Amino acid sequence: MEFQAWINGTWMAEKEVRLPLDDAMVTHGAGLVEVLRTWKGRPVFLNRHLDRFIESAREMDLHLPLDREELASKVQEYLRRQPQAMSGQDRHVVLLATPGAPGQSRATLIVHGRALQSALHREFKEKGAELRRSPVMALPPETIPARWKHRSRLHWYLAGRPSGGLALLETPAGIVTETAIGHVVMVTRELETTVLVTPPNDLVLPGITLGVLQELTQKRGYRWQSRPFGWDELAKAPEALLVGSGFGVAGVSQVQGAPLPWPGPVTMELTADFDSFIGMPTG
Repeated sequence: MEFQAWINGTWMAEKEVRLPLDDAMVTHGAGLVEVLRTWKGRPVFLNRHLDRFIESAREMDLHLPLDREELASKVQEYLRRQPQAMSGQDRHVVLLATPGAPGQSRATLIVHGRALQSALHREFKEKGAELRRSPVMALPPETIPARWKHRSRLHWYLAGRPSGGLALLETPAGIVTETAIGHVVMVTRELETTVLVTPPNDLVLPGITLGVLQELTQKRGYRWQSRPFGWDELAKAPEALLVGSGFGVAGVSQVQGAPLPWPGPVTMELTADFDSFIGMPTG
């Protein structure tokens, strides 16, 4: 039995899904995507992902053919339709919306899936993430808002071509932003207080796992701060974290080839807190 996908009311084999050549995704790279993963077969953060997807669709003037309840139902049905051999194995679930062909009043909507990057995620957990400078700049938020998880990913494709490490994009002013698969969180200390710092909100996607980490941070009594910082400050930080839906919480072990203390105490605490939050070990 093959994996199936849903497209505008029809279930079919994933490998058979096609978009017309005049679809705006093909002609302009226009589209919206939401990627969530399961933990022990459960889409733990489904409601948070749906919030982001529906809000972005509204801002992009994409008229989804399903309401929130129907979207949630389609995700659950997708998981029930997994091949029996994959039962219990975790997977990414993808919601993809495109404006469709010219004159189309409602968005084309696809629910499909893809395998986890298990080897890469395991490396983050076992060795820490290695961050490198991207050869391309982050998109200016005045062009395409960073809060939209859009499907125009050419800048990420170009950033990922050089080998070695995970590309971290920055602005022309030298402010670091995010990677293609996770957010960077810098740990600092001010007097007796531990502070977790993220780039300014308008420069990064409102990450689902990042939001969970913020909640866990506050329960620990740590401060959370969003402000600009660059490579030099990041390289001198006591520790740093990489946070993403695919793997949860991991530590950063290298910045531009220079070692960073890893795994740091805050990284270990928050990783354990995240594992407890979802009810299973992630590494």
